[in-house]
Amino acid sequence: MIFGYARVSSFDQNLDSQIEQLREAKADRIVQEKISGIQNQKEELNQLLNQLIKDDTLI
Repeated sequence: MIFGYARVSSFDQNLDSQIEQLREAKADRIVQEKISGIQNQKEELNQLLNQLIKDDTLI
């Protein structure tokens, strides 16, 4: 399965271009998050990483 992760640093930023690129890359599931890059705990990313199994792809 191909997973996509889109993130921006603040709530006023837009994820649309990242999501479009992930769709073009044929991501089966796209997870999005609005959180600063300096935050250690990115909840959505951590949940996604815990779901990955052998042969999955994360973009």
